[in-house]
Amino acid sequence: MLSPSDWDDWRRHVQADRPTLLALVAHTDLLNNREVLEIGSGAHLTNAQIDERIVGDNHPTIVLLLGCETAKPNLRMASFVTAFRHAKAAVVIATLTSVLGRHAAPIAVELIEKMDEYWRDPRPITVGDAIADLRRGLLKKGLPAGLMITAFGDADWIIGGADVAS
Repeated sequence: MLSPSDWDDWRRHVQADRPTLLALVAHTDLLNNREVLEIGSGAHLTNAQIDERIVGDNHPTIVLLLGCETAKPNLRMASFVTAFRHAKAAVVIATLTSVLGRHAAPIAVELIEKMDEYWRDPRPITVGDAIADLRRGLLKKGLPAGLMITAFGDADWIIGGADVAS
C-alpha cells in the first residue's frame, strides 16, 4: 500500500499503477471557505479538482473515502462523494458520521482486506451485501463507527466471481 505525500504524487501513482481500489484516509476541512481534502502535510484538494486523474482510468474503480466527515449528509463535505462519482468512480464507500483519526485507519485496513477477500472469492457478492458484511465485521472488532459506512453507487454492482462485473 502506497502513501502519497501530496496530490501530484497521488496522480502519478494512479497513472502508473492503474488501481481499481483507491483508499483515501483524508482530513476534510474548510480553507478560505472552500471544502478541501487534505493528505500529507497540508496538501489540499477541492471537490472541483477531483477528476479522472485522481480516480484513474482503470474502470470500474472503487474509492474508499474515509476521514473526518466525508459523507455526512448535512455537511458541505458530502460533495466529495459526488465529485468522485462524477470522476467515474463506480462506487464510493464513505461514512455518514464523524470518524476519529484513530478509528479511520483500522477501518480502512479492514475494508481493504475484506475487499481483497471479496475480489478473490469465486462466489460473487453485491456491493450492498459486502457493506452489510463489512459493518458486522467492524462491529465485532469493536469499531462501532463501522456501522456508519455506506456505499454510493450501484448497490447491485458485483464484486468477485469469475470476473469483476459492472
